Formats: sequence, structure tokens, C-alpha cells
Amino acid sequence: MPRRPPSERFRFLQNEQSGFSNSDRKLVADVAKFGCHIVHGDGSPMWNYPVGLHESFGNPEIVVIGLQLETAQWVLNECARRMSAGHVFTSKERGFELLEGVECEFREVSPPWVKDLMGYDHWFYGKRNFPALQCVYPDLRNRLPWQEGFDPRFRKRQPLVFSGAEQGPVEERFRRMVHGEDPEELGDHLES
Repeated sequence: MPRRPPSERFRFLQNEQSGFSNSDRKLVADVAKFGCHIVHGDGSPMWNYPVGLHESFGNPEIVVIGLQLETAQWVLNECARRMSAGHVFTSKERGFELLEGVECEFREVSPPWVKDLMGYDHWFYGKRNFPALQCVYPDLRNRLPWQEGFDPRFRKRQPLVFSGAEQGPVEERFRRMVHGEDPEELGDHLES
């Protein structure tokens, strides 16, 4: 799929870089060259997301939570590669061969989570809205978190941030961590 023509906002970011940090300049350059730039959120669990997929390919931005850094980067780069080849990701779609032997599922991220997790996307797009999907990965038996028999050991490392997902202790602990609060102050009532 050919890249989309640059938006007015992207042309502005490319031309008006006074006051930009080196990381801001790199982000803009990576989007121009590769179609996206991957950002890593600090914390445990770590979250990762690309900036520029919607700009470059008209696809949703994607967030993945709780994977090791190298694995998360591979998944997101593979999504970008598929987009550049013409694939359009949609909510409730299964992603085959993103992780060996299992199928991931994409779900639309709820607006409060988009705001909390994807700050560089907000900076990049300015006042424009952009769609976002969570890449939800299954346990080793290929069961997703909402399916019967899902291995609960995988639940704590993957908060569910998509629209309609039950917001339980795992998500509350993650939200507090993302906001810079101490999730441990909540005590044992948040254990899952």
C-alpha cells in the first residue's frame, strides 16, 4: 500500500522543529523514513506503541502491554510491515503469526486509556483524533483473557485497556502506575 500523503500537521512537524528535543526530531524522522516510531512506556508491566501508523498508512495505532521489549518491538514492526503491504487492522480481528504458535486479537482501546498510554501520539497528531487498538495476546494454550481456561498467570502482566473490558484490580494497579502513583499503597484488596 502506498504511503498516504503527509498531513498538514506532519508537514508542520517536519518543518518547524525549533524547540524540539533530539527524541522528538528522531520520532518525526522515523515516521518519515519508516512509517512509524516505537515508544516504550516505563513501568511494570511495560507498554509499547508506535507513533505514525495512522499518518502513514491510515491504520489504527497499536499498543501492546506486558511483553518483553524485543518481542513487543517485533510484534509492532510486523504490524507496520503488514500495514505497508496493504493490510488494515480492525477491532476483534485475529492476528496470526505475530507470536509463535498463538493468535493475538486486536481490540479498540477505550478513550481514557488512549489518553493515559499514548502521549507521544497525542503530541504527534495535535488536536486530530486517531484510532487505537490493543494487541491482546493469549496464554500458551492460545486462550485469550476472556475465554474459559485462560491461564491466570498471564493476567497480571496484561491489563486490558480496550472498550468494554472489565476494569479490575490489574487495570487499577496499572492505571496508578501509569499516573505515577504507588500501586502498592492500595494494599491487598487489589490482588488478583
